[in-house]
Amino acid sequence: TSISYHVGFSGTNVFDPVAVNVNPFFETDVSDWTVSGGTFVRSTTKFHEGVASGLLTPDGVTATVNVHTTHVPVQSGRPYKVSVWLNCDVSRTVNVQLLWFEGDMSFISVNTVGQALTANTWTLVEGEFVAPALSELAWMQVEMFSTPPISHLLYIDEAKILKPLDSKLTANFRSAWR
Repeated sequence: TSISYHVGFSGTNVFDPVAVNVNPFFETDVSDWTVSGGTFVRSTTKFHEGVASGLLTPDGVTATVNVHTTHVPVQSGRPYKVSVWLNCDVSRTVNVQLLWFEGDMSFISVNTVGQALTANTWTLVEGEFVAPALSELAWMQVEMFSTPPISHLLYIDEAKILKPLDSKLTANFRSAWR
């Protein structure tokens, strides 16, 4: 009997492939995600994995339109990775962010990966960041800026926050791959 377990490598860090955030695939709904400046619904029009994705539609009047996960627990000083597939009906730049908070929900800082998207093309956007001092919570956010018109439909799939594997396990994986 064998067990297959896929581990994601990024730089010198090894990340657990299982998302720490809830509902990264949008297969049944978009619960546990919050939208600002538009609507966010489940869509089967375009998807990268499975049969559905999340569709962010701007309201056409809000300067920055975004959708974010619920908060997840983090440990300051540890690396975390955001990984998400995006597809926009038009070519434009979007931001994928990791926002850091103290335990009482006081905002600390934000890390951002800007990505130019080609119209109607799935693009993987990833970023690796270290949780700053005092951080206990984080959320991933995908945003469009510069008052996107309602025609800038953004499909989101496989939207994950990944945590590092245990340090002993990580050291063993690194040794095995040298």
